[in-house]
Order: sequence, then structure tokens, then C-alpha cells
Amino acid sequence: MISTNALAEMSYSKEQLNTMISRGEYPEQGIVNKTQTNTITFYKCKTAVEKVMVQLRGAYPVETIVDTNAIYMVKAWTNDGAITATCSQLDRKMIITQASYK
Repeated sequence: MISTNALAEMSYSKEQLNTMISRGEYPEQGIVNKTQTNTITFYKCKTAVEKVMVQLRGAYPVETIVDTNAIYMVKAWTNDGAITATCSQLDRKMIITQASYK
């Protein structure tokens, strides 16, 4: 479902990313180079996103940006780019974006 196969201009090791994010220093992102949109219930979306993000947590930095009854947004920083997953209750949509680092 979530892939990080985008061509990256810049890449970071897990250690570099964890250090940067823990300091509040976020890698500069380029434009979004891939977007996936699916129709799905809010609950199923949150469950699917968290299932993927739990695999990344501990190795890569993952932050929950918004967690309300209407919107759920999580961001992960991987070696070659950032992934943002958003669940919208109103639209019944899952939107996943990928952006390479500059």
C-alpha cells in the first residue's frame, strides 16, 4: 500500500533522521512526487495507516500530526523521503503522499 520507491535527490540514514527529528530539525522536502487516494471508512483508514506506521516506528521517525474524530494525519520520514497519510471522515478518503528530500 505504501511504497518509498520514489527517486530521491537526497537520502538520510535511520540514525540521521532520528537525530534530526528529535531535535526538531526536519529534512527539507521537495514537491510531492506521488499521491494515492482511496475511498475507505475512517475507522478502516486509521487502522490501515497505523498498521503500516507501527512497522516503521522505532526504526524511523513517525509523528501523529492530527488525531481527531474527523481527520487523522501521520507522517513518517524514511531514507529517501517523507510519507504523509491522511484519513478524512467527511470524505471517506485515505490520501497518501510521498515527497523526496531536497
